Amino acid sequence: IAFRVVYAARLAFLENGAAVRIQKTWRGCVVRRDIRAEISRVAHRTATKLQALMRRRAAVRWVYRHDDAAIGIQSAWRRRRSILRARGVKAFFGLFTRVGLGHSTRRRLAYRRRAVVDVQRA
Repeated sequence: IAFRVVYAARLAFLENGAAVRIQKTWRGCVVRRDIRAEISRVAHRTATKLQALMRRRAAVRWVYRHDDAAIGIQSAWRRRRSILRARGVKAFFGLFTRVGLGHSTRRRLAYRRRAVVDVQRA
C-alpha cells in the first residue's frame, strides 16, 4: 500500500512537475515584481518628503536672510535719521544759544551805556 501511494505521488509529480515548476517560477516573479514596486513606491515617497523638507528649509533660510537684511537696512536708516535729527537739534540749540547770548550781551552793553551816561550826567 505504501508503495502504491509513493508511486502514485511520483507519477503525479512527473505529470504535473513541469506545471508546478512553471507556477512556482511565475509566483516568484510576481512576488519579486510586487516587492520591487513597493520598494520603488516607498523610495519615491521618501524622496518626495525629503525634497519637500529641503525646499522648506531653503525657503525658511531665504526668509531669515531677507529679514536680517531688512532689519539691517531699517537700522541703518534709523541711525542716519537720528544722526541728522541730532545735528538739527544741536544746530537749533546752537542757534538758540547764540541768539540768547547775543541778546544778553546786547542788554548788558546797553545797561553799561546807560550807566556811563548816568554817571557822566551826575
